[in-house]
Amino acid sequence: MLPCPEDLQVYFTDRNPLPRNVRERVRSFPESGEELWSTTWLEQDVCLGSASIGNCWVQARPLIGYWKALPKPAVFRARVMKDGYDFASFGIRAQQKERSVLIACYPVINSGDRHVSADRSRSGYPGKSLVFRVSVEGAGAHAEQLDAGVFVLACQNWKAVVRGGPCMFDGVDMSGRWTVRTEAGLAAAELAIPLNGHISPERLGSTLLTASVTLGPVDENIAVADIEAAQASERDLVSTGMGASVKTLRWGDLRLSTPAGPAWR
Repeated sequence: MLPCPEDLQVYFTDRNPLPRNVRERVRSFPESGEELWSTTWLEQDVCLGSASIGNCWVQARPLIGYWKALPKPAVFRARVMKDGYDFASFGIRAQQKERSVLIACYPVINSGDRHVSADRSRSGYPGKSLVFRVSVEGAGAHAEQLDAGVFVLACQNWKAVVRGGPCMFDGVDMSGRWTVRTEAGLAAAELAIPLNGHISPERLGSTLLTASVTLGPVDENIAVADIEAAQASERDLVSTGMGASVKTLRWGDLRLSTPAGPAWR
């Protein structure tokens, strides 16, 4: 057997430095100047990780967290689904600081339905509804609404406090459509959008779904600020392809530039 590398051995001892934050550049995109960063926050019983640029394909986990629970760890996720299945033609961007993260989802050009490349269609896909969901899965998970657009997803000793932000779909404001639900082992805050049988991601107008999340102990009082969206300044603009508009989101001291319509990535 190969030995554990010396620089990693400390993480398997009682000298493991916790809490800690790990932020790494994964890759760069020379054609646009953008960079993909991974961010992970690690505590003794809980962790949260995000990718600054990701997609909602079923095998992707662009935003995921875990915390200690019984009989299995609780799992926190953010997803965009079409008819109950992860929709590969939506992208997701995130800006994370420790246990808080700001996220934005938008349509992606030249991706597929259930796979990013295997089932692409320029004419679009059949669909009854699109759902933007933030959820916690685990024994005893339960959801409640605290205020307009503010939700708690709790499971045993930890919770996720979710703030629904500005949400547009094809130029229509959907921000007030958030609901919560609790099922066996699932707590979710979600925004459902009817599709009337079909969706063509590349032909959508202004489309941007936003939310923020903070993890914390169930007995902690977590203050949640509003998410503000504005047209990106020249300094904030990024190349997104197809002339998609760009928005700058602000939530507390987190700031995120994101496409607000169909984009290549």
